[in-house]
Amino acid sequence: MSFETTGLSNGLPVVVSPAPGTPRTAVCIAIRGGSRTEAQPGVAGLAARLLLKGTPSRSAERIADEMDRRAIDLDEISGSEHMMLRATFLNSQLEPALDLMADILQHSTFADLPKEAARLAGEIQASLDQPVARARDLFVRSVFPGHPYGHTGSLVLKSLPGLDVEGVRGWYRRQLGAGNMNVVVVGDVDPDAVVPALEARLGGIAPGGEPSVAPAVSRVVGPVIATEVKAEAHQAQIYQGWYTRGHGHLDRAPLSALNTLLGAGGLSCRLFVELRDKRGLAYTVRSGFSTFADVGLFSLYIGTSAENIRRALEGFAEQMARVRDEAILPDELAHAQGHLQGEFVLGHETNTQRCTDFAVHHILGLGLDFTARFLEEVLATRPEDLQRIAQEYLSPEPVAAVVATREALAAAGLGSP
Repeated sequence: MSFETTGLSNGLPVVVSPAPGTPRTAVCIAIRGGSRTEAQPGVAGLAARLLLKGTPSRSAERIADEMDRRAIDLDEISGSEHMMLRATFLNSQLEPALDLMADILQHSTFADLPKEAARLAGEIQASLDQPVARARDLFVRSVFPGHPYGHTGSLVLKSLPGLDVEGVRGWYRRQLGAGNMNVVVVGDVDPDAVVPALEARLGGIAPGGEPSVAPAVSRVVGPVIATEVKAEAHQAQIYQGWYTRGHGHLDRAPLSALNTLLGAGGLSCRLFVELRDKRGLAYTVRSGFSTFADVGLFSLYIGTSAENIRRALEGFAEQMARVRDEAILPDELAHAQGHLQGEFVLGHETNTQRCTDFAVHHILGLGLDFTARFLEEVLATRPEDLQRIAQEYLSPEPVAAVVATREALAAAGLGSP
């Protein structure tokens, strides 16, 4: 897609990507500095949720009514590195949608914090009642101890009672600044008309807005196996993970291909075939790969019978040794590349998807063409590239987390009965 880049008088970057003939326009306003910059767990996520809870001129009820009446899909996104206000609407509603977004972005009162904190606490608790969510929570805390990347639901739950309006609002205001933001518009729009409309509504935002500097990630040296008892658990939940590189590193492409080949590419993936179909070890098995500003995380997950914990760990070890020691077959890599290419097409079908893609990669400093370049890098990946990155990143002993009954952990040699 083509796009034009410009800026408002306060330096706020603006990206406009015309999509003639499409009926709906998407607008994303991204702010650099998500949970990575929070001192207390939950501040960033709570701030994002409170954006839609009212301004001095619009109550939460009025905002909801305006969204319904004008068919504006408006949501907020809170991530590790950024937060975003995003709207999709019929082309005729551009001016009202920008009015609403500008008011929310600059004038939210955050006054409904106690109620929203209680709602968030309920959602987290309901999630942590699920063994797989509890295992993921334990795993991430174990990989990123003492770092905001490790601010999982359980830590947010403990932190919520100590959060107040002044602290959350203060954190948000420190992030809000033209030099720390972007605006992306994708739709059947005229750039010469959109930019003045944005200037009138967002040109008054102060030029500053630098997020707090996040601490460096202290990598845990494996082997580490963190365990947690879940009474009456019918399955054992197991995660393992290794550190990789951050967002912009060139190894992201082969790591993504390896992740797809191992466990993120459907029922024909290695882990699914080897550990579930052939050995009957898994109810669910998969791999995952995520990146942050200065680190990445490659992970494996399996849900298995309580008596199979040790066999599952051994199965993971065997499969990791295999990708390190054996050549990847070209057909197997081609299958993974085709899967990722299909995901790219499906993920860029709508103006909202493309708008989100532009906004995120621009705010992270990766460039507006990052996704297209990344796909080219994936398709250029060779079998030997996968073996190299497996040897480089997946050789150290992993950090692991296991959630099961006390008896199952003891039987696996991971705890006392």
